[in-house]
This record gives sequence, C-alpha cells and structure tokens, in this order.
Amino acid sequence: PWGVMSYWGLTVITNMMTVIPGGARALDWFQGGYVITSMTLKRVFVLHFLLPFVILGLSLTHVLFLHMNGSSNPLGLDETNFSVPFHPYYSIKDLAGFVLLLIGFVGVTFTFASLTVDPLQWQPINKMKTPTVIKPEWYFLYAYAILRSIPHKAGGVFTMFAAIAGVAVFPMISGPEKFQSMKVCPLVRLVFIIWAANFMFLTVIGAQS
Repeated sequence: PWGVMSYWGLTVITNMMTVIPGGARALDWFQGGYVITSMTLKRVFVLHFLLPFVILGLSLTHVLFLHMNGSSNPLGLDETNFSVPFHPYYSIKDLAGFVLLLIGFVGVTFTFASLTVDPLQWQPINKMKTPTVIKPEWYFLYAYAILRSIPHKAGGVFTMFAAIAGVAVFPMISGPEKFQSMKVCPLVRLVFIIWAANFMFLTVIGAQS
C-alpha cells in the first residue's frame, strides 16, 4: 500500500492545479481519472525520472555561461588581475563536494533510511479519512504555513509560489556601494536577514499542530 504521507502530499500538490483556468481538466488528465490511481503513480515516477536530466541540463548550461562570461564580481575587484580559471580550480572543488554529498546521501539512504521518513509513511492509506495529525517534511513547513494562513485557496497558492519566486530576486538587489557582497552591502544583508527570519518563523508556525 502507498504511504500516507506520499498519498496526501500528492493530493495536496496536484489539487493546486485547480486554481488556474482549465486546471480541473488538467488535473483529471494528470491523474488519469477523478482520483489518484496507479496511472497517477506511473506518471509521477516518470516525472521524477526525467527531472534529474533537466537539472543536469540546466547545470551544464550554467557552467557554459560561466565559461563564456565569467561569474559575478560582488567584491568589485579587477577581473584582469584577480580572475581564476574555472578548470581545474573550481571544477575539482565542485566534483569533490558532489562526491562527498553523494556518499552521505547513499549512506543515509541505505543505512538509516527510517531517520528521514515520517512514521506515517509506513501506514497504509485510507482514502476516506485524512490522518488527524499530518504535516509535510520540515523543508516544506514554510509553504504549509502560508497555505494554512490564507483561507482563500487561490490566494494561498499564489502567495506560496510568490514567496518561492522571491528568492530569485536576491541576485538583482544592489545598493549604491561598489562592493555588492553581503559582508559589506547593508541592503543585501538586511534583505537576507529578513528573508531568513521569515523562513524560520513560517517553519515554526507550520510545525504547530
């Protein structure tokens, strides 16, 4: 049987599609019916299989642009005198970090898998009854808090995605100073502190029963 967390998590995520015009029909198409079925599970598996390749493509594109245009210069240093080649300095550094991350991930997955799974995940689902106490993983608690705090469904979904998209604004924020590093630019540092405080506050609120 499917895990309780997976089933209800998929239910919440897919039902967000209904807030857009034509979303109800798109939801039925994605699920393969009016409710979550085995067809839905197959499509989710395919999606999770394809996403790593999409991420790999975006990562390679990012590296290509780094190679062509260079990285950002938040300290405002003279690039002609202080530039460092991407390879081998950063390529080996990134590869070493990736290998260490992979070792840790594989070690936890195959040795202590139960540490990263909510106990509800081991229970068979009951489609007619939502568990009394259920909340997403800690890294989704901020989004869960936003959805809970706004009664209007479309407003909650829009606000949640706006909060996620707001992170993309960080690189565009700049002050009058020549140096745009967070260590020396008060505006960038202030925005980050506000964002981090909001994230932690929403995470704590989302963890409340």
